[in-house]
Amino acid sequence: MKAAETSGLPTDPGKNFQFERHYTAAPRQLGPISLYQFGELSCEAGYEIAAHRQWCQEISYVVSGGGHFIDNAQAIPVKEGDLIFNPAGHTHAISADCGEAIRFAYLGFELAPLETPLEEDLLPLRLFYQRSGCLHAAGCQEIFQPFRKGLEEFYLMEPAHLLMAQAYLLQILLLSYRALSGALSSAAPSSAVPPCGVAVGKAVYAAIRYIDRHLLEIQNVQQLSRTLGYNRTYLSHLFKSRMNRTLEEYLTQQKMERAKELLLRDHLSIAKTAELLQYASASAFSRAFRSYAGVPPSAFIKQGQR
Repeated sequence: MKAAETSGLPTDPGKNFQFERHYTAAPRQLGPISLYQFGELSCEAGYEIAAHRQWCQEISYVVSGGGHFIDNAQAIPVKEGDLIFNPAGHTHAISADCGEAIRFAYLGFELAPLETPLEEDLLPLRLFYQRSGCLHAAGCQEIFQPFRKGLEEFYLMEPAHLLMAQAYLLQILLLSYRALSGALSSAAPSSAVPPCGVAVGKAVYAAIRYIDRHLLEIQNVQQLSRTLGYNRTYLSHLFKSRMNRTLEEYLTQQKMERAKELLLRDHLSIAKTAELLQYASASAFSRAFRSYAGVPPSAFIKQGQR
């Protein structure tokens, strides 16, 4: 099946760029997913996407900027890291804020209809997406990774790209279901360890899990310890005894590795990267980055562009 594609600089002057695969005539079947459209769009400040009928279920993730997603005339303010679900049949529109552009990724889909057999783990997702109205969740940065990787598969079209894309689309649907249904809440020691886990190393595992999943929300070790319900000194001592490195060192390492991705892969500015990683200023971030990588972030970017 041939897919329609839009990429590069659109003819519409209000759009900065757009890449899309869409299968409007007949959806592309990827396992249990009927794929209608999958893409990414950047719009200039003040740009509006006119109201239109939503002909499939759609999940959107705001990569940067802000604006409003309008569902059946209800305007929902959105910002970077927000996730929005629009059900089929609703009237849908989007507007960028007057002061800044908006960039978002989107997935138009349907899961197998009710009469079609489906894996047991996917049954709650099908009911959830088919019966839900418009939904909105904030702080969903982890969902950008499967969006980015899935779009990359469609863009590069390397061998077995559809199989890889199917895996990323399922990740998007699962992570969105968790975020939108409220199944995930702030990690706590009692819930951070699997039910069958043992108590040994429980606090350490809770810290690692929380850092992995909420890295962009963590300011420092003090905040992390408070969120997990532990005394900072106790948690730091326990982490060092188990991991042979301090909790602060581990947190810094994770932040710096994420910083490298944001600077080179996502082409974010040093100031924006510092803001996302919860540093007080760009200079504070630059000092931490130089201490970790041996070069300031500006030099790291130049090296990566060679």
